[in-house]
Amino acid sequence: MVPVLGQHDLVEPEPFPLATEERGEKHRHEEELRLAEQLRQEEEARKFKAQPIPVGTPKAVRPTSREPIVVQEFPLMTEMRGAEHQSELHARLEAEEEMEQMQHQFKARPKPRVNPFQLQPSNKPLTEVAEFELNTDRRKTERQRFEEMLAAKETSAQAAMQERKRIEHEKEVAEIARIRRESVFHAQPILRPSHQFQLAPSGAPLTVPASPNLHTKSRAVRSPQQAPKTPRRSSMRPPPPR
Repeated sequence: MVPVLGQHDLVEPEPFPLATEERGEKHRHEEELRLAEQLRQEEEARKFKAQPIPVGTPKAVRPTSREPIVVQEFPLMTEMRGAEHQSELHARLEAEEEMEQMQHQFKARPKPRVNPFQLQPSNKPLTEVAEFELNTDRRKTERQRFEEMLAAKETSAQAAMQERKRIEHEKEVAEIARIRRESVFHAQPILRPSHQFQLAPSGAPLTVPASPNLHTKSRAVRSPQQAPKTPRRSSMRPPPPR
């Protein structure tokens, strides 16, 4: 049997509307209308609109017999206090300026009415120059002594260390020589006939055999009545836990 292939047409999908697309389109249209209305209202609000001219004749002003009010000046307490403060400030500034000018004026002191100074010879003895020791010289001498003492200590310490090293080296050389001497193989000398081993009989008494005292013998001597009774084991098993 040979299968026969038929001719099949391609499947063409048909468009179908979605509810979400319809709602989205509706919402988009409503939003566009709302924005257009808002723009129109803003344009209307920006337009200038003048008030209309009133219709009819204006009202006539009625005559009156009252006299117009005349404004009279009246003093304020703040103005009075301000004038007093300005006058006091002006007087204080003038007094300070006058005092400053007086202080800046030069006034020489009067000449003192005394006899002129006369130089007289001194009655004190002349200064004698004496030798003196500086602390730097004293510290220098002490420092030299200290350095000499340190050098002597270091020399003695080095000499002691060299002597100790020499002694240790001599001990080490002697120990190595001893170990070498001991490590050299020395054969045992051949025994002379006078020093050969000779077998001699022993003077100790012979060993007498004795039977050990075992507990098995004492148990065998016991009677069956005296034998201890061993408890019997129960063959019953305990009940299983609940």
